[in-house]
Order: sequence, then structure tokens, then C-alpha cells
Amino acid sequence: MRTIIKQLKIFVESLNVSIRQIEIEIGVSNGTLSRPFKAGKGITTDTLEKFFARYEELNPIWVIKEKGSMILSVEEQEILSGIEKKNGTTGFNLSQKKYLKNIIDDSLRDYKDELKETRKLLEMEKEIQLLREQLQKKTKPT
Repeated sequence: MRTIIKQLKIFVESLNVSIRQIEIEIGVSNGTLSRPFKAGKGITTDTLEKFFARYEELNPIWVIKEKGSMILSVEEQEILSGIEKKNGTTGFNLSQKKYLKNIIDDSLRDYKDELKETRKLLEMEKEIQLLREQLQKKTKPT
């Protein structure tokens, strides 16, 4: 969650407007962003959704995973907005679906890799603890 707050703060600072002005623009109460920004604490998903709805140019992957650029290209914004301009209908076209599927697949792969690494670290921590206990037993004066 700290990554999200940190990234949102960077984006807000790049706009050169007050945090209060952002709160007004996204329709949240006074302090909804300023308190978490100061304390480094999380925000609700509702607030995050309102943020992304107002600032469609903000790259959600950059916010959540610190990957890619902060600002989406116009094409990326259109893809993420789900608007197909060719025939005026709403919904995702095939190209948009493929793009979103790739993003989801990449994210899923990253999370699986992170989960594997976390499991390895936990196993290593257990092993280290066990070795410490064995070492303490062997080095205790008898």
C-alpha cells in the first residue's frame, strides 16, 4: 500500500495543485488524501477508483507496481476507458481485450514469482531459526 500512496503523491506533486484541490476534484472529503499522504498509510479502493476516474491519463500499473510511465499515451487511455471509437459503441474491442489480457497475465506472472520468492524466504527464515537454535544448544556451557 505504501507504493500506491508514494506514487499518487508523486503524481499530485507533478500537477502543482494542492492536495485539497485534488480531493475536491475527485469528490472526497477534506483529509481523505492529505492524511494518508502525511502518514504514509493506505487509502480506500473507492478513493483510488475516484482518483483514476478523474485522472484517466494516470497509469494504474505505474501507481500500483512502479512499472512503465506515469502518464498513459492517448491510445492506452482509450484502451483502458473501454471506448471503441470506430463504430461509437461502448465495450472492449478485440485489440483492447488482448491488451488488457496481456496486462493481467503479466501481473499474474509477477505476483506468482513474488509469491514463490516469499515462500522461499519464509522457508529460509525457518531454517535460519532452526540453525540458531541448534547453535545455541551446542554453545551452551554444560
